[in-house]
Amino acid sequence: MSITIALLCLIVIGVLDGFASQYFYPGVGFPPTSLWFSLAIAFVGFAWYVRDSNLRKYKRNIFLNICIIGFGLIALPYYFFRSRGLKGGLLATLVLLLVLVIWTIALMSGEQIALLLQK
Repeated sequence: MSITIALLCLIVIGVLDGFASQYFYPGVGFPPTSLWFSLAIAFVGFAWYVRDSNLRKYKRNIFLNICIIGFGLIALPYYFFRSRGLKGGLLATLVLLLVLVIWTIALMSGEQIALLLQK
């Protein structure tokens, strides 16, 4: 999965997550739908990680695979520094932070769409 497709998937998942949370569970901090969307995000992140590690010929191990799925925000920077070195790892981690900001904006946009439809 290319970075563009992964980013588009994360934006769509973010909008849908925000919409479903606000539309079906308004005011709930962690609605049940968020679990399913979190699994979708983990799947997209893992699919991207597999493709990226194959392109970089980085040997994955089962422990890192599990960590990418379960603790992506911690495991991805580790993977970035291991596969890209210090400078590339730092740049990739900053891009990851930018992706998190974009995902948050998508989530809030979905919430706002739901609010508009409820009026």
